[in-house]
Amino acid sequence: MKCFINDDLALSRPPEGPVASYIVPFAEWLGDRGYGLVSMRNQVLLAAGFSTWLGQKGIELSDVSGDHPGRYLLDRAQRPKLGDTAALRHLLAFLRSQKAIAEAIEANHNPSPVEQHVQAYERYLHHARALSHQTIINYRPVVRDFLNFRFSDGEVSLAQLMPST
Repeated sequence: MKCFINDDLALSRPPEGPVASYIVPFAEWLGDRGYGLVSMRNQVLLAAGFSTWLGQKGIELSDVSGDHPGRYLLDRAQRPKLGDTAALRHLLAFLRSQKAIAEAIEANHNPSPVEQHVQAYERYLHHARALSHQTIINYRPVVRDFLNFRFSDGEVSLAQLMPST
């Protein structure tokens, strides 16, 4: 039995899980923001799949956090496509706007000196070198491991880095 979202969009079956009742309003929210039919369809399908996954995992709507979309994408049989992460971010933003889930909690921690330098390097790669997000993600552990190895005492002094003679 089909589930009609709007005049142009239908799902092959009604959505299940804790987000199911929010699927139609989510589609309207996307439409109000100017998303095209194809983009809206992809985001609604992903939201419905996410809702089903939450239900299968026994995760209540009130317990949904920013970690769940990444876990869902890893658990899915198909590989994540470009835009999947953004689509789930849109869904969480919508659910927060509806007060269905809690606001994201900012981690209040002070990054280590090594982590501060890794973050600065990421910003440099992004802004000055215009590298892709995936490339930066791939560089991050190498840089972090090197700095941890070289400056294990905690104080990072990049001026001390030089080739051995």
